Amino acid sequence: MAWPPEPETPAEVRWTHIRGGPSTLRAGIVGTVEPGGDRPLVVATMGYRACVDDFEMQRFRLLSEALEWDIVVLDTPGYGYSQVRLDRRQRGALYRGDFRPLVEDMAEALTSLVPGLDRRAVSVLGYSLGACSAAALAGLLVERGDVAALDRMILVEPVAAHRWTLPALGLARLAESRAEEHYLDLNHRFGWAVPPTDRRSGPQSVLPRPASADLRAMIHGLSRGLLPRDLIALVRAVPGLRIETVVGESSAMVPAEGRDRLCRLLARAGGDHRVHGIAGAHHALWQSIEHVGVLARRLADIDQGTLPDDRSAEV
Repeated sequence: MAWPPEPETPAEVRWTHIRGGPSTLRAGIVGTVEPGGDRPLVVATMGYRACVDDFEMQRFRLLSEALEWDIVVLDTPGYGYSQVRLDRRQRGALYRGDFRPLVEDMAEALTSLVPGLDRRAVSVLGYSLGACSAAALAGLLVERGDVAALDRMILVEPVAAHRWTLPALGLARLAESRAEEHYLDLNHRFGWAVPPTDRRSGPQSVLPRPASADLRAMIHGLSRGLLPRDLIALVRAVPGLRIETVVGESSAMVPAEGRDRLCRLLARAGGDHRVHGIAGAHHALWQSIEHVGVLARRLADIDQGTLPDDRSAEV
């Protein structure tokens, strides 16, 4: 049997009202968000053009079961099934590399979704562009007192660890496209794996169509490379904050100079930061069931205190 096995924990999709009116934001829940739970609560933000659907939720089901986490996965305004368009203020901020206005809707959705959130400690996880929204969301939750404590940040392939030109970012993405196709093909080894929504047949095979203006703003925000600035501000607001960064050792989207710079800046700011490299993995490691399983084992080792104290450990 291929490892990892199929997770038994189901996922649930909910809609939450935002902006005090008819607009809604889609969220996926694995585990429970009800008060009284004794499992860690993790809020997850997704990568570019990812949606809260069965394809995305399967990896959060795997992480929840392996790590005994309760997970809330939030759609990103600007794309996803929520169909929440960005306004002029949000797009303008993204062109300056500022994700904070973008995540205001996500924070509002989270506080309405999780009862007693201000009495709970949370961790925030983000993949690729989601690392930017994760850092902005965590900072907003801490500043507003929406959570009792911020436990840690988990950043998977944070592309905005350094600044990009738009052509260089496009070329790096093109170089990674083959690896993504390869990972999706390998997922067929797992009989339970869910294919991407647009590769299925039937009425549920249609992905939402975001506005091109919103997508351009997202790309510009990513290219600005201001994630280190946001993480430094977060470390200063939460002294001793743990930050786990997971990268593919063969990734063209998070090159060695970018991750090294992030390490230096966070060390100077006093952050408790580790980088975990997955050998042979590319940026699209998040699309690979096997690599997500490796990531789950690595995080489990961290939680259990069995991981060597190596700031640049390799899996």
